[in-house]
Amino acid sequence: QQAYGQANGQYAGNAYAGVNYGEATVLNDENGQPVKNSFGMKITFSILEILCCCGCNLLTMIMGIIGCVFTSKANSAYKSGDVQEYKRNSKSATICLWIGFAIALVWLVFSIIFSVLYSNDIEDAFMEGYNEAAGVSDDYDTDDFMGDSGDEEYDTDDFLADDSEDTEDAKTAAPLDVTAGDAFDSGDITVNGILVQLPMSYSDFKALGFSIDSEDEEYVSNKNEYYYPTFYDAQGNELGEVYIGNVTDDPQTLADGTVFGFSFTSMDYNDDLEILLPNGLTKDAVNDDFMTAYGEPDYEYESDTGDYQSYQWYSHSDTYEDMDENSISVTFYDGELSDLELMYIGWD
Repeated sequence: QQAYGQANGQYAGNAYAGVNYGEATVLNDENGQPVKNSFGMKITFSILEILCCCGCNLLTMIMGIIGCVFTSKANSAYKSGDVQEYKRNSKSATICLWIGFAIALVWLVFSIIFSVLYSNDIEDAFMEGYNEAAGVSDDYDTDDFMGDSGDEEYDTDDFLADDSEDTEDAKTAAPLDVTAGDAFDSGDITVNGILVQLPMSYSDFKALGFSIDSEDEEYVSNKNEYYYPTFYDAQGNELGEVYIGNVTDDPQTLADGTVFGFSFTSMDYNDDLEILLPNGLTKDAVNDDFMTAYGEPDYEYESDTGDYQSYQWYSHSDTYEDMDENSISVTFYDGELSDLELMYIGWD
């Protein structure tokens, strides 16, 4: 009598152990060793060769397609348990993929060498083909082209000669009538015909017709601080930057500050600006004119190429050391006055 719950003989043992559901099929070779299915890796490389070389390297693309076919066949043989069929197709897929890879490398090297050696010829050939397709001809008559714009004739030599004469006129402009001096000691400057005597209050400066933006007027500065906002004439033309400082002990807005200097940059391009210094110096002054007016500079610099010079003169005091707040600095590019900075706070 069999006890209840005891396994029946026909169900005992490993009758259900022959198949492990949920586990991948493992194929063994003739020696009983497991054979690894490399389907995932090979199908990936097959697709890469097809996609990466499509349109530019047909041989590699073809090898990728063949490799993809053999890889699929090998995978089917693996699942059906046919070891020999699997090995044969897997080997064929491997050979095709390596051949495609080698062709791709050779093609890449050849392309790089070809592009380096013949890039200009390729560009010229492309442009020639493009022009032909667009109906544009490189062979046109310059005379006909000029004739389309009229029968006017001019002499190139005369044109160049006129240009040279204008250049010479600019270089040989009448020298300035500069008053000789030996120091910088005045904060007077005439801007667009208006005399400004530094230092002065911003309210007096504004009464002369100059101004800064309203937002800048409300900016608060502390003791001994100064700022240099852009300033404008009565017509709203931008002229340069104005130095406004706080000479009191308490914070104050720039509108209540003291104007003590100017900075003009790229003066040769600012047609809205005219300046005049007491010694007769203007925008047309050259470095020798400033030497005549102020004597030898306290600081000078010239570039190695000689196209850039910078000079600075201080207003000297027997009591105090030289400082930038009492000085004038000028910069020249190619012999023309480009930048000028004038600051005169005084010694009180």
